[in-house]
Amino acid sequence: MLFWVVLFVLGEVFYDRIPIVLIIIIAICYGIVVCKYRNIADNPVRKKLLCIGLFFYIFGVVCSGYYRQKLTVCDFDGGSVVSFSGTVIENQEKYDNRYRIRVCSINDKRIFTYIVIECSDKLYIGSKVCGKGNVKEYNTSSNPGQFDQKSYELSKGNLLFLEKTQIYSIKLPVITIRKILDEIKHILSFQFESRLEEEDASLAKAMVLGDRSGMNQDIRALYQRNGIAHLIAISGLHIAMLGGTFYYVVRRLTGSFAKAAFIGIFFIIMYGMLTGLSGATFRAIIMIIMSIIADVYGRKYDSLTAIAIALFIMLIDNPGQIRQVGFLLSFGAVLGIACVYPVLNECLNSIGKDILKKGKANVLLKIRDGFVVSVSVQLVIIPILLYFFYEISLYSVFLNIIVVPLMSVLLFALIILALSGALIGDVLGAYDVITKVTAITAQLIFDIYKILCKLTEKLPCHNLCTGRPSAWWILLYYILLIFVVVLLFYGKRKNAVVVFALLMLIMASFKFP
Repeated sequence: MLFWVVLFVLGEVFYDRIPIVLIIIIAICYGIVVCKYRNIADNPVRKKLLCIGLFFYIFGVVCSGYYRQKLTVCDFDGGSVVSFSGTVIENQEKYDNRYRIRVCSINDKRIFTYIVIECSDKLYIGSKVCGKGNVKEYNTSSNPGQFDQKSYELSKGNLLFLEKTQIYSIKLPVITIRKILDEIKHILSFQFESRLEEEDASLAKAMVLGDRSGMNQDIRALYQRNGIAHLIAISGLHIAMLGGTFYYVVRRLTGSFAKAAFIGIFFIIMYGMLTGLSGATFRAIIMIIMSIIADVYGRKYDSLTAIAIALFIMLIDNPGQIRQVGFLLSFGAVLGIACVYPVLNECLNSIGKDILKKGKANVLLKIRDGFVVSVSVQLVIIPILLYFFYEISLYSVFLNIIVVPLMSVLLFALIILALSGALIGDVLGAYDVITKVTAITAQLIFDIYKILCKLTEKLPCHNLCTGRPSAWWILLYYILLIFVVVLLFYGKRKNAVVVFALLMLIMASFKFP
């Protein structure tokens, strides 16, 4: 499955760079070949080539259709008046009067895309609205490394931004699920705000509720500089801990796999909607649902298949997010864990057979496993970090060995704090023992994170600033990394060491343009 989805990405990249006329010519030629050689499926090799071409073409057509639509919508000049109709799906972070709309028509022309509007009316998520507004052009970066609002918004699928929007028709949803979720989010946010310090409360809301609107920018920058910014994003750790635990508890209580799966999947989807359903959250939800389905049918969960399905669904929905740094880092991290980690771990296990057999140094083995996971992820995402941020933290590998295990404890404490505060604390009219203990625990871990980050920044060569690498360097890096993984998989360690040394030499000596 992963092989076919890789063709999706190649198709997108390919069709994004050739004229529409050439796409049509390729389509006609492909159709002629398929019609002329109808018995092509009888030959296994030709059958595979047929499938490759079919997947490549279909994915390319989907992506080229998306880019044609983008060109059509983005053709509006700044200040021009645009009418629209659609559904409110999100309240933009940091702004009370900005909303993300999934539109079905623009200027009475049927176009299915996303826009952002700024208006004075109070809109509820799930409402169907009609209105008009003035187009405001996105800001572009004037210097390398500067934030490019246009590129960022387009990668999220937001093709237009309308200001001074006038809403002349609002139809509230029959089932206000999103409104109920917003109320729950508000209640839980209040528990964090009332029981934690302001700085810690903003981090708690980001980690549990996906609300980063009030986050302290200094703390956010501190986490980013030290390579632990993934802690403040709703990702696989959050979904696996909450969704997986909830599914397991329901299964134990009901004794039914089917009932537990239905309730568990419903809970996971609702939690994803509660947190805003970002790219990393959406990917994690798809993968945990695949895990639950595999458990229900008694099948072995295959992480690569789950990654491929998540990648396929997300790119079909919005091909433009392939250029979004969060999307690339999310899939890069899970690919590192799914592909690189098992090979490195097996290699180390075979080297340390005696230690494993004697059962000694269990704590050291766990630390080693954490180190290998961290290294596996970093090996995959280093080119992405360099391309978008121009620098990497040399000590993030070691820092993650400490902060990631603590994150499980922190999440558990924050969830208990919010739920106990909402269900018990308000009833008693005072802080109960549970909320006090969990609040102290959460604040202690937040302090540990801050202290560790500040200590690592005092170490020599904390950040390696390289500039943006070229596309050829990135391609060469990944080719050599794949060679290392393949050679280790087939047990050719000496050859793998040579290729890995070459990889490190390139990392150390290559001059970025």
